[in-house]
Amino acid sequence: MPGSIRALVDEFLANLPAPRVGPAEWDDLVATLTRTLGDARRINQAYLLDLLHQTEVEVDRSLGGLPLDLRGQVHSNTPDAAAESLIAMSAAYAKARQAGDAVRAEDVRRAVRQAKDRLRLTMRRKNLRPETRAEKESLLQWFLVWLENPLVFPAWLGARDSRNAPDA
Repeated sequence: MPGSIRALVDEFLANLPAPRVGPAEWDDLVATLTRTLGDARRINQAYLLDLLHQTEVEVDRSLGGLPLDLRGQVHSNTPDAAAESLIAMSAAYAKARQAGDAVRAEDVRRAVRQAKDRLRLTMRRKNLRPETRAEKESLLQWFLVWLENPLVFPAWLGARDSRNAPDA
């Protein structure tokens, strides 16, 4: 019986000559997983990318790779964590834009986009409590607003929060 995908990925990474996954290494990894797990088992590429992002291995941008400093920076576990991380990402995006660094700005956007996609996967779970599902649906809207205009997001969130604050 083959091992878990995580164990197979770890084994593959341990045998890389350099801590980097480019298109050739990606193709080798997918081929290795397919060969080991069999053709009947589909390899979820988003999951595979997520596993790689949990390591210190550089993943080429063309594959959806994120710089090490952006990995794990966008959170959706609570509204406070989501707000804090999205505001920080707005600042990182603004800084990249001001510096004329379009590549970095796109990296920041990709980090938020990937977090949004993970949130959507979480919402597919059938066992989510209704209140948790409602909270996640609300957070998903935050991510969509951020992706629409990262520079406006902090003001949008502030306006939203002031409307929802209890009367003093």
